[in-house]
Amino acid sequence: MAFTFEKKVRFGEIDQAGIVYYPQVFNYYHLAMEDFFERAVGVPYPEVIKAWKVGFPTVHVEADFTQPLQYGDEISITLTVSKLGRSSVRMHYVVRRQDGRICAEAQLTTVCVDMDTFRSRHIPEAIRKVLQQHLDGGEPEQGALV
Repeated sequence: MAFTFEKKVRFGEIDQAGIVYYPQVFNYYHLAMEDFFERAVGVPYPEVIKAWKVGFPTVHVEADFTQPLQYGDEISITLTVSKLGRSSVRMHYVVRRQDGRICAEAQLTTVCVDMDTFRSRHIPEAIRKVLQQHLDGGEPEQGALV
């Protein structure tokens, strides 16, 4: 099953060329991941970090940018899990404009860490179960428009 986060491109996200500055797209991926925790896992990501003392820092990125995004574009970011390990998860993100065209795509590998020690740890079972449900595609579960 895929998870979809929707947002509108805001004025502060574009550069002088009038398109989204590419590092901003990585922020979009993180927004989608935060929304995934809140809506799919059922726990806001700040609570995962502060109360559960678990974090998922990114350790590897592969990204492609194929179409520019412009101010006012309504975009959807689809998140699926492409690989799930004991303490790591690779999430696949696809950014589409409202016309359905793919604008960017990335694989981000994160490692589950203990927030007190920043050492790798197993992914908590409640989170793992939801991640398993989102392995490799399916029908999108809708997120919020931001």
